[in-house]
Amino acid sequence: MPIHHAFTGGPLRDRLLLKKDPRPEMYVDAAADLAPDTGVHVWSPGEPLDL
Repeated sequence: MPIHHAFTGGPLRDRLLLKKDPRPEMYVDAAADLAPDTGVHVWSPGEPLDL
């Protein structure tokens, strides 16, 4: 299972230096464009994953 971890340089650095948008929807949309047959699920931090 591939996992995407968000990097943060802090709110100010993310916005001004990295020009970063931390919303997971950006990752979901990009994955859907590149691999439309692949399911993408976003969990909140601490949310359990039942296998």
